Amino acid sequence: MKMKLLAIDDEPSILRILSLTLKEHFDVTTASSAVEGLKLMEEVSFDIILTDEQMPEMNGSEMIKLLRKRGDRIPCVLLTGFLPPIEARKQHLNQDLVFIFRKPWEAQELIDALSEACWMSKIKDA
Repeated sequence: MKMKLLAIDDEPSILRILSLTLKEHFDVTTASSAVEGLKLMEEVSFDIILTDEQMPEMNGSEMIKLLRKRGDRIPCVLLTGFLPPIEARKQHLNQDLVFIFRKPWEAQELIDALSEACWMSKIKDA
């Protein structure tokens, strides 16, 4: 059975590319904003979240902080077009189960990173 992945990005073309790239490996659901993603998470249990950092209303980091505040320990992969400063990366890595992945991506590298994030979450839960 495929793991359930929620992909969040405010650009429809990115969501289409992510869906096409990941559909063989994951059961992909998409959301066009962090707010929409949070609503979906109230209805559906996902194994992993893939979210863009730069979005209007609420960015990916803010959404992840909100999830952690709620006690949700789902692994999250943050897509970013820029490499954050070292202090910001440390902050993200210090939050359990948060991984940073840089755009643009190679398909297999992204698939591997998502699979590794899921695998690491299972180890932490064991």
